[in-house]
Amino acid sequence: MKDIWKAYKDTILVAGIALLFLIFLIIQHQFLYMHHDDYGYASLSYAYLVDGVSGTNYSLGQIFEFLIGHYQIWGGRILYYFFEIVLLGYTGLAGYRIVQALAIFGIFFAIYKIICKILENKIERWKLTLTCMLLYGVIEIMTFRTGIFWISAAVSYVIPILFLLIYIYMYMFKIGKQQTNSKSKNILYMCIMGVGIFLATFSQEQVGVASLMFVLIYTVYNAIKNKKISKLDIIMSIIAVIGFAILMLAPGNQLRKEHPTSIDFYQKPLIERTFQGLKSTIEGNFGADNKIFGLFFFTTVLIASVQNIRKKYGNKWINSISILSTAGITFFMFIKTEGYFTYIYNLVSQHKYILGATILFTVLQLGLIAYTITIYLWNKKSEGIINLFYCAIISQGVMIVAPYFASRSSIVFEILYCIIGLKIIGDLYKEKDAKQIITCMIIPFLLICLLNMLMITKGYYENSYVNAQNDQKLRAVSEQIANGEEITQITLKQLPNILYSGEQPYTEGNDYIKYYMRQYYNLPEDFVINYEK
Repeated sequence: MKDIWKAYKDTILVAGIALLFLIFLIIQHQFLYMHHDDYGYASLSYAYLVDGVSGTNYSLGQIFEFLIGHYQIWGGRILYYFFEIVLLGYTGLAGYRIVQALAIFGIFFAIYKIICKILENKIERWKLTLTCMLLYGVIEIMTFRTGIFWISAAVSYVIPILFLLIYIYMYMFKIGKQQTNSKSKNILYMCIMGVGIFLATFSQEQVGVASLMFVLIYTVYNAIKNKKISKLDIIMSIIAVIGFAILMLAPGNQLRKEHPTSIDFYQKPLIERTFQGLKSTIEGNFGADNKIFGLFFFTTVLIASVQNIRKKYGNKWINSISILSTAGITFFMFIKTEGYFTYIYNLVSQHKYILGATILFTVLQLGLIAYTITIYLWNKKSEGIINLFYCAIISQGVMIVAPYFASRSSIVFEILYCIIGLKIIGDLYKEKDAKQIITCMIIPFLLICLLNMLMITKGYYENSYVNAQNDQKLRAVSEQIANGEEITQITLKQLPNILYSGEQPYTEGNDYIKYYMRQYYNLPEDFVINYEK
């Protein structure tokens, strides 16, 4: 027995940690409930109403009718809404919970597989597994509630990231290196890559553009490096462009700009829109709602800056300025509740020129960070990770031209940056004289991540009883009405803690959600839904 443990210790620990994480995700997702437009998509009534649908009783043809209508008048994210509708309509919430838990597990397991390859398996795999799984905890509640536990958001913002990571792993470690050296290609891997990049680009705008750029940047890089364009790169580029084009060319994308929530933004001058977008995007990624991720991000940048100076990578003066700038950002970020960037914006006058200069100053600071990471990774011969870093940045850059920055918009950057951050930490950990320092740094950070995961789960657990009771009451009254009983109203309970939930119909401005609830539970249009504390 001791011999088996000694021989397979690392593998057993990896499997055990991964299994515990999967079990945790499945348990956590038992507290996931529908809200907001989840009801509308599950009943084929959001943005486009399909006639003849009763609750979730609809045919495949009616699903396609809804998706075509949605594509025409609201937007192009129809592929993943199809998955959402099918799962909620035919397997119920229980089925969707399992699928999403598996997808999130797949994302962080893919990060583990990629980082193992990047670090060349020179660190105990069980330590990498534990670190990767606990990085789920960098996602704080405001991002979590609008990006993970909001079904209609998670299905298009989060799940497609799994397919991007599968593509990245296949390209970088299964086919890509062989292809650039003109070695034979594996047809199965090519098929998986083709499907993966299509599912990644035909998803949601931020994930789509990051996925598309990963393919195109690699295509250009390989063409310059090898003085020819490979067939693999051409094929993958075509598939990626097709997927992204279907997403972005939806007539509904243009019509949506005329929606009341967007029209004011697009009527503003371009410079004003740009400054507004820059400010909200910077604050959204590094503000009060993302302090755990900020700690991870800026600490890894500081490590890279120090390593650049130690190993004489790049310009020492720029590296020195970057260290001072990043240290200042990190210090003020964690002593100011609102975060560093919001803090300095509040210090200056709201006059547009002064505010514009301040925003450009923060862009310069972030430019120094980009320089630091680029120089570090380039000298580590990690061109693929540089590509991933800039694709992660691009996923946020597109939000500059968006009418607003939703909390969930940072989730793509946070997940993709986990790979870059782990690469920097792992490189330092491999140096014998730094192993203890990194261990002392990473253990408290991972404990913070774990605590955050548990607190979020606890919050949703405390709401789950009321959510379940409300759902049962609505299903029961729907059945009673279908059997001929005359019932005109129902009184439901408000949630104990609305922080651990999406928007609720009893909060100001959200009464319209009751319309989608009536559609989902197949209740009369004049049926009254009340809430009490």
